[in-house]
Amino acid sequence: MEFKHCDLLLLLNGQLHMNRLRWQFSIIKYQLGWFGLVGLVGFAYVAIYFYTTVVPSEKLLSNTQQALTIASTNQAAAPSVIVDSPIGQLENLINNFPDAESINPTWEQLAQLAEKSGLTIYHARYELSPQEHGGLLRYQHNMPITATYPQIRDFLAVVIETIPNVALEQLSFKRESVDSPLVSANIDFAIYVRVK
Repeated sequence: MEFKHCDLLLLLNGQLHMNRLRWQFSIIKYQLGWFGLVGLVGFAYVAIYFYTTVVPSEKLLSNTQQALTIASTNQAAAPSVIVDSPIGQLENLINNFPDAESINPTWEQLAQLAEKSGLTIYHARYELSPQEHGGLLRYQHNMPITATYPQIRDFLAVVIETIPNVALEQLSFKRESVDSPLVSANIDFAIYVRVK
């Protein structure tokens, strides 16, 4: 293998450079000792850990604090909600009920929902409770129905969802035989209306 003059110089220069680095490292190692080298490696590890973990965490914390500050400023600028006293809340609730004159439309709506559910109502009983309950009148509405269980269940779900002033008070089922698909149900509703 032939070396040109400049290649030989580069090779010798590289070896000299490596020898110089080894020599400097051995002087540093001699001056520091093994404990000093361990400390130097530990310092390098801590520096790498600091710049890869602590600095990004501090940036994330700073961004979160800024977002919280902005959110609290926006919340302070938002109008405050006035919370009524319990009596005021009760009055608001009672005022949301329909007035006593709307009892007939409520009964008609019950009959229409029963018809939509495929139920036939042969008779129903309505009765006004004798006393007023906190500004509300309570009507008891009894509906005996004979239909399939899914029809009755669907009817009750629609009534509770559609008419907010109607509450299911009592429900009883009776089946004539095990093979019969029809169920006799006795449904008691309470209908609440507002006293003027």
